[in-house]
Amino acid sequence: MKVLITELANEIMVSVNDLMVYQQSMNPDLYTGVGKRTWFTLEGVKAIKKHFSGPHVDATTLQGVVIGQCPNPRFVYAIIAGQEGKVTVKIPNRYRGKLDKKRILVEKLVHGTEVSYQFVKA
Repeated sequence: MKVLITELANEIMVSVNDLMVYQQSMNPDLYTGVGKRTWFTLEGVKAIKKHFSGPHVDATTLQGVVIGQCPNPRFVYAIIAGQEGKVTVKIPNRYRGKLDKKRILVEKLVHGTEVSYQFVKA
């Protein structure tokens, strides 16, 4: 099954011209046609949706031990296995001052080159 470039542009809310520019960097096996009569294969549609979907966040869950409170009460310091040193972990307000020396689950969020950690309820 193939999808017309104009239908795809309306579906993912991107201009047809932006899709045409991106099409130039794609493998020719993923599309047929020229201009507004371009048809994309399912693999081509997946590649386009992945490219135009916005910033990607990769998350992994780790286990850590809280070693102390940060100066900012919304964060705690924790030691996580496999990580060097201590990291700051964002916690919910209801856990302020209650997590010292406790084991917690931590979600590692990677936004491009930026890494942040946040508390996850078990």
